[in-house]
Amino acid sequence: MIQLWKLSGVNAMLSLVHRSPFRRVFFVFVFLLSGSISAVRASAPTPTPTPTPTPTPGQLDTTFVPAPGTDDAVNVVIPQPDGKVIAAGRFTLANNVARNRIARFNFNGSLDTSFDPGTGADGEITAAVLQPDGRIIVAGRFTSFNGFTHNGICRLNANGSVDQTFGLGSGINTALALALQTDGRIIVGGQFSNVDLTPRFNLARLNNDGSVDLNFDPVNGPSGDVNAIVIQPDGRIVIGGTFIGYNGFA
Repeated sequence: MIQLWKLSGVNAMLSLVHRSPFRRVFFVFVFLLSGSISAVRASAPTPTPTPTPTPTPGQLDTTFVPAPGTDDAVNVVIPQPDGKVIAAGRFTLANNVARNRIARFNFNGSLDTSFDPGTGADGEITAAVLQPDGRIIVAGRFTSFNGFTHNGICRLNANGSVDQTFGLGSGINTALALALQTDGRIIVGGQFSNVDLTPRFNLARLNNDGSVDLNFDPVNGPSGDVNAIVIQPDGRIVIGGTFIGYNGFA
């Protein structure tokens, strides 16, 4: 059971909740001027990478202290299997260190300096997924990452460097959601009419190398933005957003 509580005297909104393999639940609060990550315990804790006190389930986990955190909004939180946490969004500083739109934190909230994205993304990151091999796919409103042209989507190696084996040609405008299939292909949603010059309305699938999967064709697709994607165990895809129809069906 997860206990939530009201923030008193703080202009903040709870924007994202994500559970980690270590039974931590990460809450992303968007404040008036910045974003912040906090963690609470969801249930009795499992062994952690380093000995830590045992918080009561639902209690703020004071062993995770990203001080002072990020200087702008966090849109995405991805707990890794090793207990580290990837955060991405609009920020340019993480714990007072330059990190343009993406950073990784250690189990205790300190900045993981072994993850270095260089100059990072030149615009907001709105979505990210972690591959089983540790590489990270990020998408958003950017045109380059660490000086390399990557319009709207990019893949990073586990150390934060750009994976040059992943490319989408002319890219994609305004990608807002990502989901990873078990076969490694990537579902992308957002607000767009083409992907690498291939007609795709707000929904597309990419191959593992970033190329457009021509076997996945939503035709007219959703009538509006796609903001969320979930892949069911049977492989079917659930999407959510601001649309009122899909391929002509209401």
